[in-house]
Amino acid sequence: MIPWINVNQSRILDGQTVVLNANETYLAPSSGYKHSDLSFKWVCPTSLADLCSGATNLTLTIPYEGFAAASGSFGQEYEFQIEVSLNKSDGEMERYYQSEYITWYDAAPTNFTLTAPMPVASTADNQEFKVTFSNYDDTELD
Repeated sequence: MIPWINVNQSRILDGQTVVLNANETYLAPSSGYKHSDLSFKWVCPTSLADLCSGATNLTLTIPYEGFAAASGSFGQEYEFQIEVSLNKSDGEMERYYQSEYITWYDAAPTNFTLTAPMPVASTADNQEFKVTFSNYDDTELD
């Protein structure tokens, strides 16, 4: 059995939500076990334990607001782990683990539009072009 976590993004900005999903956990058909023999438990960092409390399904969703309410530290990497337990037919239980690392930032996503005074075309021979910003407010840049 191979536990596996998919994460939609690992760098989270204001207003974004991180989704961790373990639905691609692999169980070899030759093992004789089914996915119903598996149980899942999310393990959060101690300081963010409330974000995982009671989460026992394949998906853990954490909105930005939830992280901020838990008083997490921006710019710090946090480890989120899935514990996958295989309930064997002999009553024994095997546990497997997989981790993902997530960082939240106290910053808003950038939203801008590029417009050109004339159509911009690209050919197979000319696939690069330069964009020069001439009218932006750099006082908001850190």
